[in-house]
Amino acid sequence: VVTNVADDREIPPQGPATDCRRETCSGGVVVTVNADTETPPQASSTDCRRNVCTNGAPATVADNTETPPQTSSTDCRRNVCTNGAPATVANNSETPPSVGCADGVCSGGAPTTVPNDGNCSDSAVCTVGTCNVDGSCAQQPQDDLCNCNGDDVGLCLPADPRAPSSGGLAGCVCLTPATLNCGLDDGDDVKRVLERFELFATAPGAAPGSTFTWDIAGTPTGADAQAQLLGNATSPVTAFFQATSPSAAGAKDWLLRVTLREPELPAQSCTVAVEAQPIPDTLEVTLFMDNAVDVDLHMAGGPGASEFDMPFHALRLSSDDETRNCYWDNCAVCSVSIPGQGCTVVNPRIVDFSDPQNGASLTDVEDPQLDIDNVRGCFISETGDRVCVPEKITVERPDAGTYFVMPYLWGPALAEQPGQRTSPESLDVTIEVKCRGDVLTAVRTLSSVDANGVTAAADNAVRHAGNFNAIEIQVPTTGPCTIID
Repeated sequence: VVTNVADDREIPPQGPATDCRRETCSGGVVVTVNADTETPPQASSTDCRRNVCTNGAPATVADNTETPPQTSSTDCRRNVCTNGAPATVANNSETPPSVGCADGVCSGGAPTTVPNDGNCSDSAVCTVGTCNVDGSCAQQPQDDLCNCNGDDVGLCLPADPRAPSSGGLAGCVCLTPATLNCGLDDGDDVKRVLERFELFATAPGAAPGSTFTWDIAGTPTGADAQAQLLGNATSPVTAFFQATSPSAAGAKDWLLRVTLREPELPAQSCTVAVEAQPIPDTLEVTLFMDNAVDVDLHMAGGPGASEFDMPFHALRLSSDDETRNCYWDNCAVCSVSIPGQGCTVVNPRIVDFSDPQNGASLTDVEDPQLDIDNVRGCFISETGDRVCVPEKITVERPDAGTYFVMPYLWGPALAEQPGQRTSPESLDVTIEVKCRGDVLTAVRTLSSVDANGVTAAADNAVRHAGNFNAIEIQVPTTGPCTIID
């Protein structure tokens, strides 16, 4: 009986020898397996790639032994394969074309020239003795061929009537460049973002027709020079710079350069280094007075804040504004002391400027703090000096929203020193608002005349008078504040 059994030793017919597959016997049948020892057809011998078999399929790998086509034999560069791709490297063995009296050579992978008098038999300018010529017919007037005295700049101008025809400076015109200086008008090289640096440049004795040009020569890491404000850039006396991006902490990394160009002379430059500090996020409101009366500062803020959020306002909406109105009764932190009067820190806090409100706290940077309630106004100190301590409300990091500021004349009339009383019918106070680098100063007139035209007595216990023309402060999520008087 004839029986067929498996014979895996046999070799079945093979397919192409370049398809990365091989036929073999397995379990008595013909199967196809990976043949990574085969070599697929090559696409190119100059593309820096080689076709191989990987896992039974054609694949491409880097082949840095190939040589890509060369583009030029005089450009001082050679094309090679690097990491499987064409690249260019220096080839200083090539010879670039000669130029005038100079031979072409390669240096550092780039064409350059070296003088060669042998190329200049027809050129009089290459005659040694005129401007101490070094053999380069392609010389420029500023080629340092004239050894003028001191800091003078020598120009090789044999045809210029100013140049002597003989001697060591034959053919040379020696010119004295102006001395360029630059700086800041006020000498302050540290300011905040968007504050103006006033620039100046001087060059005594500069030749007629000279020009000055300012540019930004250096920036903090990541800053865009095109986004900065550089004004009057061609003026030596009115140029200014305003940074829109801050410096690195403590670094004078904004470099402002002025370039002086005098006719016939090489340009020279001078650099000013400045630091642009970030604009603080703080909102500060300060009340200045000049009388011995008790004047109070009020600030309203937080969700629903209104210019009517004040206990003494005729249009006050409701008593719940106590959580939105910072003043002497609910907001003092006693960070300033005044002789002759006490101060008690208001804690627990109730004034909450956060939006949404999250509970008032001495440590909440979104909530306001009144440094002190100055009930003395102006007074004579123990040393005999007249002292007027302002009141200030600070919000270290204000939430986005609208804030309102108002002064109020409380009373009573006070004595600057024994035996003196003041009781003005009206007085002016000054309010200064600082918000993210913007500053506004406003004056408000407060009156002690009541609604019936009667002036309060000098020793009256309480005198109420306010100017309810509030200052409005709009604080966005980012960017500068808007302060409306």
